Amino acid sequence: MRTTSIDEMTTTDNLASTKEERSPYLGIPKKLQITLLAGVLAVLAAGLTWWFGPWSHKFHIRHMGFLELHWYTESHPKDGYAWRELGLRLARDGDAQLAEPALIQATLLNPNDPEPPTALAEIYIAQKHYKEAFELLKSVTSRFPNYELAHVDLGRIYIHKASYLHAADEYQAAVKLDPKDSVAWRELGICYLQMQQSANAEQAVQRALQLDPKNPDYLALASSVDAAVGKIDQAVAEARQAALLAPRNLPIQSNLVTILLQNPRSPSDIALAARTLDYIRQHAPTAPLLPYQEGLLAEQQGHWQEAVHDFEQAIQLNPSDDAGYYALGQALRHLGRTAEATKALAIYQRHQDLRRRIENIRLELGSNSNNPKLYLQLARLQLQIPDLAGAIESLQNAHELAPNDPTITAHLQQLQQIQNAQVPAGQ
Repeated sequence: MRTTSIDEMTTTDNLASTKEERSPYLGIPKKLQITLLAGVLAVLAAGLTWWFGPWSHKFHIRHMGFLELHWYTESHPKDGYAWRELGLRLARDGDAQLAEPALIQATLLNPNDPEPPTALAEIYIAQKHYKEAFELLKSVTSRFPNYELAHVDLGRIYIHKASYLHAADEYQAAVKLDPKDSVAWRELGICYLQMQQSANAEQAVQRALQLDPKNPDYLALASSVDAAVGKIDQAVAEARQAALLAPRNLPIQSNLVTILLQNPRSPSDIALAARTLDYIRQHAPTAPLLPYQEGLLAEQQGHWQEAVHDFEQAIQLNPSDDAGYYALGQALRHLGRTAEATKALAIYQRHQDLRRRIENIRLELGSNSNNPKLYLQLARLQLQIPDLAGAIESLQNAHELAPNDPTITAHLQQLQQIQNAQVPAGQ
């Protein structure tokens, strides 16, 4: 029987050891593999440190002072990142005049960056150059569908165009990309409210509130939505909380008064409304809703003749206020002035019919927002309410789409002249 020598055993052990130390890939020994991997990681770490650290170009640009950055762009006019940083800084500081050319240059030098054109579009929106902003944002959302801010800004333009269906699509895209964007949820809720989709509006506003439960604007909006769907207790609770969080915000205080007086549950609600109304009267005696709210309070207190006077004053100040006509009709009917009540309620019904027709056109604009004739039809209906500001805005949208249409131009100029004539001297 053959025996194994000591030399053979040693050779066998060495071979086994060599097999254990080799990688199963390409026959590279494990120690060498670890060494190579460590070397790659070291190179990668050095590269990242250079890219993001104080030696990197972008780091250097971001930490330049404003004047140094301005001089740098003049001496390096092809540096897109420097123009980007300069334009975004100026935009954040509110210097639109200087930010605009810098952002244009950044967009031209680096067309694959969605932030500069979006910031540029926001400047155009602030300047009411909606056509330019719309074209930029349509391009950005088409090329960069995952850039959430562009969808939010495009939604703002669609709301300006009264195209709430398209606006809702943009805000839906925004909240899908960033479910924690409470502003986008709020705007989506407003779109649904305008489209009379109360259930969807309620869900969207509640999502905004979940993300920012102490926001008084969200609470006030939620109270209006809940009041519209008949959730009065919840609406009052939200309106009161909003008013407590923003005691000096007059629109939010006014919202509380309206909800309490339109849906009174007890004498304590009326008393709270009266105290809040005194505060508004003291700080904003010319608030547009004040006469209407005073009429509601007088009505709840049984002062019907005073309520009629207040509602008549409210209508005189705001002829397009449907609620004023309805409240006046009810107060006149209570006083037995049937003929006058019938006349006021007939105007209310006519306005409701006009608003339904207006809403139908807005829904049509949702799928055909580039049709200037629809905006012209919308303006004509708005004038019958009359809603002069709304009609002018509709004609401005039509004029952006058809700047050479003589009919649209003539109507727009005529309404603007009427509006200017109504502005008191010195304003």
